[in-house]
Amino acid sequence: GSLTRVERYPRDIHSTEHMMEKFKLSQGYMLCMEGYKEIGEEIEHMINKKKYNETLEFIDAKIKTSSDKKLLSLLLYKRGRVYYYLNRFKDVEKSLTGCLSVIDDVQDPEFKGELIFHIATLYLLMGDLDNALHLYEEVLNTLEENSYYHLIALHNIADIHKRIGNYETAMKNFKICYDKAIEYGDNPIGVYASYNIAEIYAINGDRKRAKEYIEKSIALAKKSGKRGEPWIMEEEVSLSILNGDNFEKIKTIAEKIKKRGTYNAHNIADTYYAFSVFSDQTTRKKLLEEAILLYSEAGDGYMRKKAIEKLELEK
Repeated sequence: GSLTRVERYPRDIHSTEHMMEKFKLSQGYMLCMEGYKEIGEEIEHMINKKKYNETLEFIDAKIKTSSDKKLLSLLLYKRGRVYYYLNRFKDVEKSLTGCLSVIDDVQDPEFKGELIFHIATLYLLMGDLDNALHLYEEVLNTLEENSYYHLIALHNIADIHKRIGNYETAMKNFKICYDKAIEYGDNPIGVYASYNIAEIYAINGDRKRAKEYIEKSIALAKKSGKRGEPWIMEEEVSLSILNGDNFEKIKTIAEKIKKRGTYNAHNIADTYYAFSVFSDQTTRKKLLEEAILLYSEAGDGYMRKKAIEKLELEK
């Protein structure tokens, strides 16, 4: 059956805009550059100068005269990047799927896997969860399981299921993702996965297991050094709710994150939504009201609606 279509998927570090930006830094991109350094650098120079229309004209002219499949894949890939900067997501889709159609001739499975990942992430950004889920699963079948994009795809599959309320499937995938992140020493992905596991336990009312996985997440965040400090602060919001603190005290911690400049409205909203079950009714209502405002700020109409429905049950 078809998955729920969302108005806009949240902008967080492991899914949308951030991951789309990655496609100029990915290993596959570098491999595709081999032998085409000069033309690649010329296009990048124009992109960096924000000469997007000029870049498109240059790329389209090269595409018309190119019979080299590897060069063609590189040109289509870069055209997708230009369209991305112009917020023309449908044109990004056409360029990247066009690139994918010639990629088998290039015989670069790593580049192919990363390209599929970026198309999946584009669908995620556009709120098309059906296609995103299908392509993320294809990534798992294309890339080695110790690859960064394999782990992120696994995480995003779990996150999609969590977002639409398939908590059992989400939990199963987050736990696989967590175990693999530990095995391959990827602490950031381990942080994301363990915290999401904690949120699902919280939604199910399991305080003990929720706290256990928050502590696992904090331990991994501490191993990440300075990079992990914002994650620890966000997790302190969850612990504050679990400890039975009132809304004012909980929000004070969130405000400290805001002042630090690492505030993510969607992450805080998710925390309020999931962990509010452990608060007294007065605090729970305030947390859900705040979550509704934060989901609006983050542009996630789907989760905003779920928070409103949850708040209605308190009346």
